[in-house]
Amino acid sequence: LYTCLKSIISLGLLNENVLSNINRPKTNSYLPHFFTQEEASLFIDGLLADKYNKLTPPMLLALLLGLRRSEVVAISWDDVNFKNNAIYINKKAVYQSNVNKVVVSQVMKNKSSRRLLIMPEILVLFLKDIKLHYQSSNIEAIRNSKYVCIDEYGDILKPDYISKSFRGLCNSFDLRSIRFHDLRHTNATILLENGCHMKEIQEWLGHSDYQTTANIYTHLTLKNKENVANKLSNIFPLSK
Repeated sequence: LYTCLKSIISLGLLNENVLSNINRPKTNSYLPHFFTQEEASLFIDGLLADKYNKLTPPMLLALLLGLRRSEVVAISWDDVNFKNNAIYINKKAVYQSNVNKVVVSQVMKNKSSRRLLIMPEILVLFLKDIKLHYQSSNIEAIRNSKYVCIDEYGDILKPDYISKSFRGLCNSFDLRSIRFHDLRHTNATILLENGCHMKEIQEWLGHSDYQTTANIYTHLTLKNKENVANKLSNIFPLSK
């Protein structure tokens, strides 16, 4: 609206922009929650103990690759390259209530969202196993499904179902309750703690700009703060 009024002034149709003296309200920045590395390992152990559960594929993909929910649901077997242990993130899935189904689209959040990731070995082995499991199913729709995240009937999972089921899994594994999207925060934080550079994390997560990664996903964890404190202690040791 401010820009619109500014344009009208330049055309000589208005003398003053009434919005010029209005202060924009400050937005409260969201501080995400996330699993520690130890909690993430416990979560993975719990998932793999019931690896053929329909919730296991989307949860592992989100945690191990830091994917958005819409990206997780849209992954098809054509996107998975076992020869190179790579996975191509090139689609998103959303539930459309007017047609009562999940619609997969090639239109991504931004240009950087379209990316090629190399899978960790634990994910490669899991996906190979789950693919064989699907192929041996007695249900034709499961055998022929092109998607990785499907239900017991071979239908693609609804994004909301995954999010709503996530906290129940946290409770069953005796873990803190966080949001499904916080698995993405967890992935970024663990990468940071283990020495990955900010630029690497930006590209891994598919952010369009560096600042988004810096502002949201690289908040200091307790381990980072202890690291800083230890360095300061070394710089300024107690006098003997």
